[in-house]
Amino acid sequence: MGDAIGIFNIGTCYKEGFAVKKDEKKAFEYFKNSAKIGHADGMYFIGEFYRKGIVVKKNIDIAFEWHLKSAITEQNTTIEKKGIFSLDTYDKFENIEMIGKGAFSTVFKTI
Repeated sequence: MGDAIGIFNIGTCYKEGFAVKKDEKKAFEYFKNSAKIGHADGMYFIGEFYRKGIVVKKNIDIAFEWHLKSAITEQNTTIEKKGIFSLDTYDKFENIEMIGKGAFSTVFKTI
């Protein structure tokens, strides 16, 4: 299979249990395959699996990398991605370290 949209759609079926038995492990593999051939929503869902620790060990750094890859593809996607790269006030963060400071913002990462 080489159709990124088709592969992604199969992953969605497994993730949600549409017409097949729900199987998050299979969903992850299909999303990963669609992401490998450039599908932004596949990249996004790989990030979500890592962010939430679904069938993979929870890893915020890997999740961020996949979300960033998804964001920079500049594809129009079907998924509402608000909140992934959102601005939050400093008092909402726990276990963070500063990794950079710019003219208008400071960048932190979780530790």
